[in-house]
Amino acid sequence: MMHVFKGIDSSDKKEQQRIVMLLDLSNNMAKEERANGLKKLLREILINSIQEVNSEEDLLSELKKRPHLNDIPLVVKRHFNLS
Repeated sequence: MMHVFKGIDSSDKKEQQRIVMLLDLSNNMAKEERANGLKKLLREILINSIQEVNSEEDLLSELKKRPHLNDIPLVVKRHFNLS
């Protein structure tokens, strides 16, 4: 079961536009270009992010960086005494 969701996004405007374009299946981007772009995103953004969380303390630190906890299940909030 997954308790904490991590999406792919960027604060860099150009990179965020690229992410949106790669995930928009209604555009006519070549399949190979889309696949290569998504693989690169997964390696550079998601895997690095996941590898940084190795303990409950790491997870709590990551949760505290979020602007809100609306997408975090109540069981996780209770566990960390978060409101």
